[in-house]
Amino acid sequence: MDGMNASLACWRCLFILSVSIISAVALQLPPLVPAVHYHVSADVSAFHLPEHVNVIVNERDAYSTTDNGLTLIPPTLLAFSQTFKADLDSLFPQTTVTLSVGDAHKTFKETAVITLSLSDDLNATFADGSVTTEGYEMDVSTARVQITGAGSKGVFWATRTLLQGLVLTGGRFPAGKIVDQPDWPTRGFMLGLLSMDSPHLFAAVVDHRLRMLADVGRQWYPITFLQDLCTYASWYKVSEFHVHLSDNVSPRGNFNAYARFRLRPEDPALAGLTPHLNETYSREEFEAFQAGCAARGVTPGHALVITQWKPELALSTDPTLINLTVPDAIPTIKSIWKEFLPWFQTRQVSIGADEYNASLADDYNNFVNEMVHLRRSSVLEVLKLRLTVYHRATTFINKAARLSEYGARENPLTEPPSAKTSPSSIGEQYPRIQPSAAFIGDFRDFGDDDPFELIRAGYDVINRLCSFPLFPLLRHAAHVLMWHTTLTERFASCSDDGFQYIVMKQSGSFPQQLNQTRLWDGANVDSGGIWDPHVFDRGNASNNPRITDPRLKGSIMAVWNDHGPTASTFLEAFYALKEGLPVVASAGWQAASRPNHLTHSAFLAGYPTLEAAAPGQNLDRRIPSRSAVVVDYDLTHLPSAATVARVEDRSGNGYDARLVGGVLQTPLASKGFNYTLLLRARLDGSPGPLLSGPDDSFGVQSARGGGLTLAFTSSNITYSLSNFTLSARHASEAAEEIVLTGTENGTSAFVDGVHAGDFLTSIDQTSVLAPMAFVAPLQTVGGRGVVIERLIVWDGIQNMSTASEAKQGGQS
Repeated sequence: MDGMNASLACWRCLFILSVSIISAVALQLPPLVPAVHYHVSADVSAFHLPEHVNVIVNERDAYSTTDNGLTLIPPTLLAFSQTFKADLDSLFPQTTVTLSVGDAHKTFKETAVITLSLSDDLNATFADGSVTTEGYEMDVSTARVQITGAGSKGVFWATRTLLQGLVLTGGRFPAGKIVDQPDWPTRGFMLGLLSMDSPHLFAAVVDHRLRMLADVGRQWYPITFLQDLCTYASWYKVSEFHVHLSDNVSPRGNFNAYARFRLRPEDPALAGLTPHLNETYSREEFEAFQAGCAARGVTPGHALVITQWKPELALSTDPTLINLTVPDAIPTIKSIWKEFLPWFQTRQVSIGADEYNASLADDYNNFVNEMVHLRRSSVLEVLKLRLTVYHRATTFINKAARLSEYGARENPLTEPPSAKTSPSSIGEQYPRIQPSAAFIGDFRDFGDDDPFELIRAGYDVINRLCSFPLFPLLRHAAHVLMWHTTLTERFASCSDDGFQYIVMKQSGSFPQQLNQTRLWDGANVDSGGIWDPHVFDRGNASNNPRITDPRLKGSIMAVWNDHGPTASTFLEAFYALKEGLPVVASAGWQAASRPNHLTHSAFLAGYPTLEAAAPGQNLDRRIPSRSAVVVDYDLTHLPSAATVARVEDRSGNGYDARLVGGVLQTPLASKGFNYTLLLRARLDGSPGPLLSGPDDSFGVQSARGGGLTLAFTSSNITYSLSNFTLSARHASEAAEEIVLTGTENGTSAFVDGVHAGDFLTSIDQTSVLAPMAFVAPLQTVGGRGVVIERLIVWDGIQNMSTASEAKQGGQS
């Protein structure tokens, strides 16, 4: 473990021990997220994590990969156990954990034992009564925790329950018995790497089954960030991570608009797909990402980028669409799939079938069915893939050739496959898919479709409900089945934001974070109540299926980057979803009608501690600190000619740095929110970096009107302060004092005690501005032509007088 991870572990230890300790005999569980289905307490002392604990994996089950999820690389029980041990080590470094394989059912003399095993007798089922391997039982006594899973993943979910309980109670867990399993198999989220109004070509579902969707097509996300998101989501028993790998921003007449394909082809014939290699994932990286997600129980899963590569394939009226009448169109798409399908370690991927031109409905339906038939090739048979048809409602294709994932505005229930559908009187712009088989619908808007009608007709449905206030926005909604006669009523019963749908930074239709009020008390416009996946129509409960309906498969939340890479940083996507995701995950794990479902008060009591302690990642960019001062470097006492020197951290945290060639090298990376940073330095009047880290950098930049201004750079995009210019000073004169303050809502700069401005970005190059939230880069300080005098970083927002007094008085 490196110094940073060790420090983080120590911080977690101190944090956890600061939590109130429950009594030795506990009759109630702490506020777990999600809540467990069944718990009965025992009238004996609670399990107390001692200085040493043995984790024993049952030898008969150690290499079992029992799993009925989507991943093709299910971890063994032993592999899940190794992840559990690593998490236990990091959360409780004062406890020595020994992992071994042996007989988990014998009587142990050790003072503390945790056993992990499997059983075929658990009878764990989803709400519809179908069997799941995600269920588990946990028997807790004073000296032993016995975990038995229906499958290896069920055991892993049990370890999340155990760890959460230990975190919330300072190392204790109430004695008793837990019986738990999810109500729905699909509990997920999507992150858009790109998103816009054009067909989605590529997506994968990385199994966990609470589906999380990632729009990586319109925003570059480092593969390590995606892995950390999987880790964070698994803490709340999310089952699926939907990664959206290809898309474009709205071109607005610009054929060269931002469009990306994120997988780096090995076939030279496809090199034109990825001219920006620094924004692509290699096969090795992508497969490692899938394996990393699977190790934590999660399965990872519009066409402008193709027409930029091959303009001859573009539809003349819309270059973001492929002209499916061109003879080379479908063969080109098939060649892309044949290249990349072997990369996907999942039974489900998505094909491009989103928002196509209605005048080419027959060609569109032919394309969909061609892609369905492609699954019969040798490659697909080996991978056992389920394809996904994209068209705003989500449909999946399983071995029986069932379509699903992302929708269709078509009505295969009532119209023959050969029928061509023209736009409707209310602006229906897209053709109706006529697939050669049934499909599952993933619904975004009840007003545009009737998911319950499809359920009654025998189709499987995944809920991704959202709503729109205006008819012109219907093109963005779920398009599976239209019932125009009741559209106005349904729109009247819905407001302008959704349950599970986020658009980063700005939208006239969708929220930028999930609406907590609606999730907790908006299931019905009249009676309120907690939302869960069976709620499609909040205005009329009779339009919602029963939670036991076998056709209801769960839900997915989505985070879209409609405004492209300049509108946000990759970490801002985490801030947008981090609080809403656990709520949606909990609703997918246990229906609101269950007696032990998670309540709002319980969530508020448990979430802050659980979010801060989520193991295996540090998306919050926390830095352990003994006090509000995280780090303090004073270089004014060094000899003026010093080029190599040790610089003591005056904060007392021990983050000593080294000065090498005038650049301060620290043991830190980035400081997350909230923070205040004071930097005092002499500048030579040239642009260059002042602070650098793995997530972003900060420095001086040439201003438009001449001179220098302040700027952050993230993912090779620079965000400068507007209407501000640094004073012209020579390096031998007084130094500049720059203070930065950062929260999840934005970043501000002060120079010599005066507010210099806030860092903003233009949405779609318009006059609409949105704040940018940057973490503080701390890996290196200074650069060419910069003489560093002082750097102080506080946890929390300080006022300018506090910062100035600390600097002047040398106090920390």
